[in-house]
Amino acid sequence: ASTRRIFIFVDQSGSMTDTEVQNCLAQLVQLLKRYHDKLTIIPFDATVHDDHLQSISHGHQLAFQRVAGGGTAYQPIFDWLVKQGVNDTNALSLILTDGHGEETVTTHGFTRLIWGLTTTASDLSVKQPVGAVTVIRERK
Repeated sequence: ASTRRIFIFVDQSGSMTDTEVQNCLAQLVQLLKRYHDKLTIIPFDATVHDDHLQSISHGHQLAFQRVAGGGTAYQPIFDWLVKQGVNDTNALSLILTDGHGEETVTTHGFTRLIWGLTTTASDLSVKQPVGAVTVIRERK
């Protein structure tokens, strides 16, 4: 059995609409039904709101609740992962965002990372991002 964990950080900054966040999560749950890894979903804006994290497995429906709404910062995600002992050998991280954060981040050596953008790849503020950049849903 796989012990790899998947951490999904969901941007809840003011620039992300509730609809965008919900659509992203719904798509993710569908996508992840075929994986049996443990999913940990954590909201963030300028900080990581780990008091609202949810662990789910096998695509069970997750409870969506808005807990944030400030600015966006990605650095707290990487700092949080390091504190949890997360690294490339035991986890994969996905950051769901509209891309509007800072230009540089220190990933602490973490490379198993996917940036899932609700906008377009060119909207990601981070220059030379580590990991893969993909568009989850084009903004209508």
